[in-house]
Amino acid sequence: MKSLVCVVVEGICGVKFKSVLFYVLLFGLCYSVFLVVTFPAALLWHLTESRFMVPKELSVEQVSGTVWSGNAWVVVNLSQFNLNSSGLLSWRVKPAAWLRGNVAVQVRLESDIGDLRGEIAGSTSSQKVRVDSASLQLEQLNPALQAQRVKLAGVLAMKNIELSAEDGVMAGASGQLYWPGGNVTYPAGRQLRNTDFPAFSGLIGFENGSVTVGIKDQDAAFDSISGVLDADGWFKTKVRKRLIDIAGEPWKNSVSEKQVIFSVKRKLY
Repeated sequence: MKSLVCVVVEGICGVKFKSVLFYVLLFGLCYSVFLVVTFPAALLWHLTESRFMVPKELSVEQVSGTVWSGNAWVVVNLSQFNLNSSGLLSWRVKPAAWLRGNVAVQVRLESDIGDLRGEIAGSTSSQKVRVDSASLQLEQLNPALQAQRVKLAGVLAMKNIELSAEDGVMAGASGQLYWPGGNVTYPAGRQLRNTDFPAFSGLIGFENGSVTVGIKDQDAAFDSISGVLDADGWFKTKVRKRLIDIAGEPWKNSVSEKQVIFSVKRKLY
């Protein structure tokens, strides 16, 4: 009888010990997560800044908030393009992604050149960048286009942009672009022309391992401008005669508006 009682007592004690151990481990995990997400972002950046390969053209200043939710003032200085910009970058970690073993961060950028709202997500083998909405003040690009004697106007709107990669290789791209039209200055021989262009829309896609973009005016069923960015960083652009017709520039009447009249290929990275 005593042996039976001892067995029962030992069993109960074993169950209680396992329960206590489980709650201790759970508390330890939750407390560790709490320490991470509430850790000051400025201190973390100070401790880890030297480990990141931040381009010299980019500087991060005035970091505030926590790892969970914070802000930083970022400055971009592209002296080779005569282009400078600064703005406030905000982020917020999405805890639900942790349950799937992923990391997801909502980001927002407000700068003098435009704004952006989106999300960056990733795991050990895949990464995804999603831009819900973004805008770009084209006038701010004019200093970079001065050598080409080109001036742009208006706001370029972007939405539903998605870029994904698997094991460091681009795996997908999609999105929409829209420009409401406006005045554009461009060189024509030795002269400068000013022309009011209509609205243009564009689609970003992915084909054969390359990111594609097609841009057309609202009255056309085909792209006036198309581009392809391959996995090696080469970007090739094609311009069709349709764009020349819209600008009102003279060209051979025998040339179809769908014919490519200009193309250029350039290494971007």
